[in-house]
Amino acid sequence: MRDKNKGVLFICVAAFFWSTSFSVTKLLLATVPPLTIGAIRFSLAALILYALMRWRNGPARRSQDIRRSLAAGFVGIFVYFALENVGVQFATASDATLIIASYPVITLIGEVLFRGKKAGVAEVGGMILACVGVYLIAAHGGQSASALRNWGVLILLLGGVVWAAYNLLISSTATRLDPLSATCYQTIAGALAFALACPIEAHAWRAPGALDVGLLLYLCLSCSILAFLLYNAGVKYVSSSTAVNILNLVPLFGMVIAVAVLGERPSPIQILGGLIVVAGVYIVSAMDDKANRPLEHQQLARQSSGGLE
Repeated sequence: MRDKNKGVLFICVAAFFWSTSFSVTKLLLATVPPLTIGAIRFSLAALILYALMRWRNGPARRSQDIRRSLAAGFVGIFVYFALENVGVQFATASDATLIIASYPVITLIGEVLFRGKKAGVAEVGGMILACVGVYLIAAHGGQSASALRNWGVLILLLGGVVWAAYNLLISSTATRLDPLSATCYQTIAGALAFALACPIEAHAWRAPGALDVGLLLYLCLSCSILAFLLYNAGVKYVSSSTAVNILNLVPLFGMVIAVAVLGERPSPIQILGGLIVVAGVYIVSAMDDKANRPLEHQQLARQSSGGLE
């Protein structure tokens, strides 16, 4: 297999795994509360990632790098996934997959507002297009009957702001950690924060069934570890713009899975909104890539290490 085709395949598989997390989380929320899901998922992931890091190259020795990764993990794993899990609990998995498609644009808006990044006419047009798409998704709830659905959508959008803050945080630190080590320490920070927070849900705890255990293991192994490893393997063989644009498959995969697994039926206007968001993100990412070529593959891998999922 040609290297480029191999890279595209790896990233497509990673996008598929990440896209499944919304429906899997929605299924789990029927019996496991949101913070508890995060505590179990990321504690298992932290143990496995730490073992992989020790086996491959040993733990990092620079305390400054470790502190930076721990801080990034608190924001990008604990705060972000706490918001995502709660948002999915109130809204639908389809809502989540469509809204999360707008996160690259939210990140770019943060860079323009707080880091003085220049945005051209095409990029601004892409931002506006994505915002219109998000409005259509949020304003038309499909078959969702939840009275708290609007709160869920708002929480998911707030998650986008937190994800943007996470990317700004890790891009502003000149850490020398490799992607595996950075992700390991970030996951450790997120796991510890979830472990400290989840006792507030103790009243809702119950013995997990076999399906719950299987879904939690899937989130840990496939979405938190395997997808990340595949993504970082893929970006070695393809350009940054190709990698980012392949991730636009996440909302498409995620919506199909939500329909097939959960029986959700997003409205036609929501689907149109999702397509508009993807078009806006494509314009922004294409223009950003032209303006910033060449972009280091390793930097892209680090900035994506928290994983869409």
